[in-house]
Amino acid sequence: MKEKIVFLVVLFCMASLACGCPAFATSKDELFDQGVTMLKQGDAQGAVAVFSQLIDIIPENSDVYRNRGVGYMTLKRYDEAILDFQKAIDLNPKLKNLYSNMGVAWYYKKDYRKAISFYDKELVLLPDNYSAYFNRAICWAALNEYDQGILDVEKSLELHPDHYLALCLKGDLLMKSGRRSEAVAVYEKAVMLDSNHSYAKSRLVDLHHQMTGDAALNQDGSKKVLPVGEKVATVVKATKATKATKATKATKATKATKATKATKATKATAADRFELQVGAYTVKENALRMLDKLQKKDYLVRILERIGSSGRQWYIVRVGRYHSRADAGTDIAALKAELGSEPVLRFSGNF
Repeated sequence: MKEKIVFLVVLFCMASLACGCPAFATSKDELFDQGVTMLKQGDAQGAVAVFSQLIDIIPENSDVYRNRGVGYMTLKRYDEAILDFQKAIDLNPKLKNLYSNMGVAWYYKKDYRKAISFYDKELVLLPDNYSAYFNRAICWAALNEYDQGILDVEKSLELHPDHYLALCLKGDLLMKSGRRSEAVAVYEKAVMLDSNHSYAKSRLVDLHHQMTGDAALNQDGSKKVLPVGEKVATVVKATKATKATKATKATKATKATKATKATKATKATAADRFELQVGAYTVKENALRMLDKLQKKDYLVRILERIGSSGRQWYIVRVGRYHSRADAGTDIAALKAELGSEPVLRFSGNF
């Protein structure tokens, strides 16, 4: 990742999804709904044409200007979008999400402080608008004002705790602030929330690579204890010794070439610093089903129990012991093929 936070092009721009004027005639309603449908389907050019037609008929309707502005935004015609949003503000200065839309437009024009000024106005009208806090945090990040960004993204998460992208943004801002161990904890939480999304996983891999160096090791080469979060209770599920020593399975020729198979040894050495996380569950039975599935494929598996900051119980399924990511490479590929999602490399005992 480059020095700027590049994934955060996910800004929220809102359209009016229902007719804002009860005086619309049926034909006007139909045109409005047609334009909204086009926006939803990605036909921004068609939507702009429809809303332009409506403006000729009802030139004083703020919702129509706002929606045409959203169409222009999709087409990256930011100056025209700003003109439409400003017209909507002139007609109805209390229209919800309108100032946020203006903030998005100014963000893409790279005038981040002007964008922030519009998010400020939005939050006066809607103090519980979590997306406005999220978008404003992105602007602070673009200005390298990471502490301000962290404050805003934390407020966004307070209002919407399960917002995956906000967790990723917080992790990025903590990284930029040099707070790597805190960033690890936040990315871990994002993975628990959505294990199918790749962004937080990739950031964790990057962090683990960075922390494998001097920052992660003592002078004698042993692993430092990294303060990545609360204490966890560890429950190691017993596996049959006969399974732990199996290096190959007759029905799977691909496993015959594994040099670092998780079942190669049941006892970890001091050099075995990593494990692969294949799932995190709030229902223990689901974790046990995954454990049973992997044991049947001759993997060395364990379940870790964690109490999250919200008090929620998590059951985390981990596989294998590895000295490095390179050692785990074969199992990462095999597990991805078998499970449909890529496991994430973790420091043993860390979350």
